[in-house]
Amino acid sequence: MPILLENQKDLFMQLLVPQSVRSSVTVAENITVSALNTTELAQGKTSWPALQGLTSSQSNGIAFTGNEDARAVNAMLKLLTDQVNGTGQSSMIVFSEEPIPANLLSQLPQSLHSLIRRPLHHDLFFLPIMSSELLASKAGLLDIVVQNSPLCMAISKAPAMERFPLAGPGQTFIKHDSLMAAIDNAVQSLATDQRDKRCVESGLLLLWDFLDDSHEISQTMEGKGSPRTADYWHGIMHRREPDAGNASYWFRRVGSHPAIDHLGTQLLAWMSELKASPEMLQLAESRLLKGKSFDPFALIELSTAALRNPGSVADQTLRMVQYLEILNLLSWSCGNAG
Repeated sequence: MPILLENQKDLFMQLLVPQSVRSSVTVAENITVSALNTTELAQGKTSWPALQGLTSSQSNGIAFTGNEDARAVNAMLKLLTDQVNGTGQSSMIVFSEEPIPANLLSQLPQSLHSLIRRPLHHDLFFLPIMSSELLASKAGLLDIVVQNSPLCMAISKAPAMERFPLAGPGQTFIKHDSLMAAIDNAVQSLATDQRDKRCVESGLLLLWDFLDDSHEISQTMEGKGSPRTADYWHGIMHRREPDAGNASYWFRRVGSHPAIDHLGTQLLAWMSELKASPEMLQLAESRLLKGKSFDPFALIELSTAALRNPGSVADQTLRMVQYLEILNLLSWSCGNAG
């Protein structure tokens, strides 16, 4: 069945997909399908291709994905076009999988939803009508979409490990100015005080692998937050740096924290919802939890083990737990903790 833009007869949308799936995507007459050069989207690249040269002023919108699974592309297109037909023109991201447990996602403000799932090249991105200046710019596709506060949807599918931040520093794949613009837009509407907004900024920068920028905020806010939330972000940053000794110092400064308590009660349920393997669940329960209490110092030890053995059960467990920890602390920083 064709992917339709039923209520958008005047909309001419250009869809860019890998050559390998181009012939397998069925669309309406007002959508043209072109091949997307996926070279720049390959894992390890630091930026996405520029919009310049990919489309023209004749197009009223552009959608693109580097996903080479035709069934996944069609599923994402169905979500996208249903949303376009229902709400009209807005930038959008359809994530090819859902990495956030439902009750945790509900605790995170809508304004953050485009910044907490770490977009990957196999997601689907949509930009509506574009100005001639934008069409002529050399800005990266991801940079443009993220800056436009996109609506977000996700396919109900267990997440790939690459969706989660690395144990170590990671590698940024969006321009600093683009991310900061997106963060500023997201944070300004939060109903929380300025200190906690700064904590949210520090956490989002950490999630997107801008460790130095995150550190610049947290180290100037020692002891601040509610309570000492900036120090918690400071500790996570040093754990990923990696500097286990410094991370331990900051977690000792944090002491007890409501976000740590909440993580302890929810961790195994969240991991199970994300389809963690039995080995990952067993490792998390035996090493990171004491009853319902979460041990941040044990997570530092697990991070050290993960760094020594990339791809191991320890590494996979650390990455999933660390992601859930970051989202949980973001929720607390926003004043929406469960």
